[in-house]
Amino acid sequence: MRSTVIRRTAAVAASVLSLALVAACDSSDSGTDEAKASSSASSAASSAPSESPAATPLTAAELKKASLTTADIDGYSVKTPGKGDVYSQATVKIAKTACAPVAYALSGAPLGKPSVTEQRQLTSKSKASSASASADELESAYDVSVSLVTLSSYPDQAAAEAVLKSVTDAGTACAGGFTAKADGEEEKVTKLVTDTAPKGADEAVALTATAVQDDSTGPMKVVVLRKGATVAYFTAINVASFISGKDFDFPTEIVDAQLGKLS
Repeated sequence: MRSTVIRRTAAVAASVLSLALVAACDSSDSGTDEAKASSSASSAASSAPSESPAATPLTAAELKKASLTTADIDGYSVKTPGKGDVYSQATVKIAKTACAPVAYALSGAPLGKPSVTEQRQLTSKSKASSASASADELESAYDVSVSLVTLSSYPDQAAAEAVLKSVTDAGTACAGGFTAKADGEEEKVTKLVTDTAPKGADEAVALTATAVQDDSTGPMKVVVLRKGATVAYFTAINVASFISGKDFDFPTEIVDAQLGKLS
């Protein structure tokens, strides 16, 4: 999907290109601001629903307070994306209805009907920061992750649980990929695999999509987790990985920081 995260890689690429030109008069791409196929049941990434009492939905003020800031996580810049940088269900069209939950999640568009939503864009800081950067440092500059975190508070816990179930079911049903349109532009996911979900939430699901953007094919990852009646969607792409097509590790530190603020 051409989610906010994927669209932002163009700006990320431009930043790293500029750095490379200054440091080594060499052309490159990447930097900006704020899987393993398995069809067996043992590879399911969704944890079992919590048996704890239903939680009270967060208010708009509480959800905003729970959203990440640059002070909450080392090595990242955090900002609120602009209106033109985010998608909604209305702007993501998909013919295969069963795959819609994953298409929305990859785009950072909250599922269902949340009462209130907050979004933050996180960009990891480049390791190459000066004109004296070595060739290895310039290569590491491509190792930049861009993530979109969407926090949605639902009217009740049942509604939040339904979101997790729909994403989990779609991850299984759409392993062979799907095609969608985001803002009228056709985008493709050629493969979808289930990953190990992070711990600490009431339930969670993790997926890696092989996405096609223009002439590039690479991985992007999405984690959807529930804490009470709040659902957090994390979409991540690593610029170096998208350029090379190689897999990358999901930035779990972002999930850890967000869960810390939701606890």
